[in-house]
Amino acid sequence: MPLKRGRMLAQVFISHISEEVPLATILKTWVESAFLDQVRVFVSCHDIISGEQWFQRLEDELSNASVLLVLCSSKSVSMPWINFETGAGHIKGIPVIPVCHSGMDIEMLPKPLVFFQGLVAEDKEFPLRLMKSLAAHLGFPREPRIPYEEMATDVQHSLIALQERGGTSDSGEDSGYLDHLVQLTERIGSLTGLLTSLGTETNAMAADMKTFTNQASAAMSGQTQGTPRYVLNLAKKFGKKLNGYAIQLEALNQEYESVLPDIGESAQYVIEFQSPQEPADWESADELSITLDEVEANISLLKDNVVFARDALNQLPNIQSDIRKANRHITKQYDRLIGNLDDNIELFRRIKATLELLKNRRVS
Repeated sequence: MPLKRGRMLAQVFISHISEEVPLATILKTWVESAFLDQVRVFVSCHDIISGEQWFQRLEDELSNASVLLVLCSSKSVSMPWINFETGAGHIKGIPVIPVCHSGMDIEMLPKPLVFFQGLVAEDKEFPLRLMKSLAAHLGFPREPRIPYEEMATDVQHSLIALQERGGTSDSGEDSGYLDHLVQLTERIGSLTGLLTSLGTETNAMAADMKTFTNQASAAMSGQTQGTPRYVLNLAKKFGKKLNGYAIQLEALNQEYESVLPDIGESAQYVIEFQSPQEPADWESADELSITLDEVEANISLLKDNVVFARDALNQLPNIQSDIRKANRHITKQYDRLIGNLDDNIELFRRIKATLELLKNRRVS
C-alpha cells in the first residue's frame, strides 16, 4: 500500500564517517525530494542539533529506521562506529544496503557487510538501482520518476568533494590523528571553566538552601522570634533567589549542550582511527588519557553535588507559591544537567576504551 502524501511514515538512516558528509548529504537531498517528503533521511551531521543527547538520538533513529544505507570505503568499513550501526540495524531486522565508493567494490566488503546486496556509487545505474531498492523496502509501488542522469552527476560531484575533504584512503599518509587528538584535548579543556561555574553555583545554592531551611524551621518552631508573616516573607525572598538561580542554571545547561556536540565530533575521529601513526601521536594519546581521567573525576564529583542539591530541594519547607514554582524550575534544570553529565561521562569512557584498546594492540 503506498504511503499517504504529506506524512513522513518511512525513515532512512545513512551510516557514514565524517569524511563522507558530501555523499551522505546529496543522497539525503535526492531521496527526500524523490519521494515527495514521504521519506525522511537521517544524516547525523545535519539532523542532530546543539543541545541534543546525540548518542541517545542515534539509537532512537536506528530503532525507527526502515532502511539503513551504509557508505562504504576502504577506511569507513574498518571503523568501529560504522560496524556498530550496521550490527544494530541488522539485529533489529532493518534492511541494510551497503553503498560502495572511492575504490571499494562489493566483493571487497568485509563481513557482515558482504552478506548484503550492495551498490556502487560510481556505477551509471546507481541512482535508479538505489531508488528501486528503497521503493521496494519502503512499500512504494514503484521507483519515483526523477531525472536520474542529473542525480548521477550530483553523486559524482559529491565524490569529488569527498576526496577534496581528505579522501577515504586508509594509507595513513594524511590521517591527521595528531590534529584530532589536539583538537579534542583543547575542546575538553574548554569544559574546565564551565564545570567550575556549575560547581560554584551548585555549592552556593546548596549553602543558601541550608540557611533558608534553618531560618524557616527555627521561626516556625518558635526557637526565634518570628511570625507567620515573617516566615512567608522569608520564603518569598528565597523563592525569588531560587528562581534566579534556576535561570542561571538553565543558561549554563545551554552552554554545556553547545559544547558536547563539538567534543563528540572530535571524539568521532579518535574513535574511528585504527591506530596512531607516529610517536608524537602516541604521546598525545597518553596525554589525552590523563586529561580524560582528570575531567571525568571532576564531572563525577559535580554530578554527586548536583544530585545532593536536587534531593535537598525536597527538604525545603513547602510554604509559599514562589518556593513551589522555583522548586519545579530548578528540579527540571538539575535533571537536565545530570543527563548532560552522564552523556559526557559515557563519551569519555568510550574514548578511553578505544585508546586503551589501541595501546594493547601496540604492545602485542
